Amino acid sequence: MSKGTSGFAALLIILAACHATAPAQACGTPSPSAKLCTVVSALADVRDKPDGRVEYAASGKVMVAGYSKNGQWARIEVPCAGFQGWIARQDLVCEDASASAR
Repeated sequence: MSKGTSGFAALLIILAACHATAPAQACGTPSPSAKLCTVVSALADVRDKPDGRVEYAASGKVMVAGYSKNGQWARIEVPCAGFQGWIARQDLVCEDASASAR
């Protein structure tokens, strides 16, 4: 499988996992502090580290497990897919008003 093909397959896995109504509940337990958030754009870049290389894209619902030291990046988890990555905080809206990224 070529790198481009494997990257596309991983994108599909992340997108499928992120579209779940309640991410990760059937596959494992997210971090205790994780919050359910929604990606506000059609697709948001998911990076390997804050301001790092783009690895994937995500949409729909994601579990946010923490934030970067400067607060500009959110660490997402998709336990069903065994995935973690970073999304710009302005690309998310969280259900808890106090955790809203906007």
